Amino acid sequence: MLRSIVGAAVSLLWSLAVSACTAEAPAPVSPPPAGSSAVETRHVRIGESTVSLQGASVTKDFFGAANVQPLVGRFFIEGDFAAAGPSTVVLGHRMWTDRFGASPAVIGQTIEIDGHPAVVVGIAPKGLDSPSGAQFWMPKKS
Repeated sequence: MLRSIVGAAVSLLWSLAVSACTAEAPAPVSPPPAGSSAVETRHVRIGESTVSLQGASVTKDFFGAANVQPLVGRFFIEGDFAAAGPSTVVLGHRMWTDRFGASPAVIGQTIEIDGHPAVVVGIAPKGLDSPSGAQFWMPKKS
């Protein structure tokens, strides 16, 4: 009896090992195509300096589709998308570290994007630069 139990266990482990070796690798995670627009070069004024950076306007489901959480602050909320709503911006990790020294105190600060004030509400996690090199995101206004 013990021999048959051991034999069955070995057989099961062997079949699991073969299945694991022959299973297809998971598809690579691609940036979320839905909910974003093309990246555009924007003139961003931070303090006394103005720099050209890549930014994108995104829809409500963009960060959810990317399956990420903000490092600091928040992502956009419903009111951010209203035409009359406040102008807000989420910074990418690289922009946050390069331009603000990775200081969480940037949340609530106002920067200018193409001459219009925008309040920094959140920081995206490292590695999120979708679509195509975006360094910050703005809500696509309705």
